[in-house]
Amino acid sequence: MPLISEHRVAYLRKTSLSESRFQMQLREVTRVLPQADWAVGPEQAQFIALLVQAIGAKHILELGTFTGDSKVAMAPVLPQMEN
Repeated sequence: MPLISEHRVAYLRKTSLSESRFQMQLREVTRVLPQADWAVGPEQAQFIALLVQAIGAKHILELGTFTGDSKVAMAPVLPQMEN
């Protein structure tokens, strides 16, 4: 039994999700894979990005990437590196 009903997940995604076109495309490609349930949900990726931004992270080490949904969400909120 899921913690949140499909109806509530659909409402959450419709009213508060902010994804780039690339994130939407990646999610659609991932959705058809046999292991699609391994992927982080788009609302989870958005929340992870919020946490990264809130703590002011400068570096991220992500272990256990499937298709990169969370990485794609976190990258834009990291500060630009100067060379």
